Amino acid sequence: MGSVAFSTDGRYLASAGFGEEILIWSIPSGEQIQQLRGHQVAVGGLNFSPNGQYMASSGSEQTVLLWSTQDWQIARRFEFDGVQGYPKPIAFTPDWKTMAVGSAYQIQLLSVEKGNLLDEIDLKVKGVYALTFSPDGRWLANAAADKKVRVWDLLSST
Repeated sequence: MGSVAFSTDGRYLASAGFGEEILIWSIPSGEQIQQLRGHQVAVGGLNFSPNGQYMASSGSEQTVLLWSTQDWQIARRFEFDGVQGYPKPIAFTPDWKTMAVGSAYQIQLLSVEKGNLLDEIDLKVKGVYALTFSPDGRWLANAAADKKVRVWDLLSST
């Protein structure tokens, strides 16, 4: 398990994996500039918001943390109590207002600004391994443990 993500402006690279810290590297120098702590044991996913203001990280304690890239402090915490398997992949809509988070048997759509749950997509497969939105934000695709890719039209019922 591990994750890496470039910031949208290409100035930073975030890396994480087994261990509770997230390392932030300056690009192109390769100098480590931050060591973020907020998760327990393992970090499963990282992604930067399209506007560059946030970086999201998912942890084994069933949380997603939204970090401000201005000061690298936690701006919001999303709790996933009762969700099977801890959250792993994270994707932002192009307008950065909605975040998709995958876990076992489920994808949750969350409001970045308000922190509330907008919708849930239930799956019959245990692992959600990857998520991505189309450039217009209408479609959400996921890759899962059953080796299938599913595409969801978010303008119609899921």
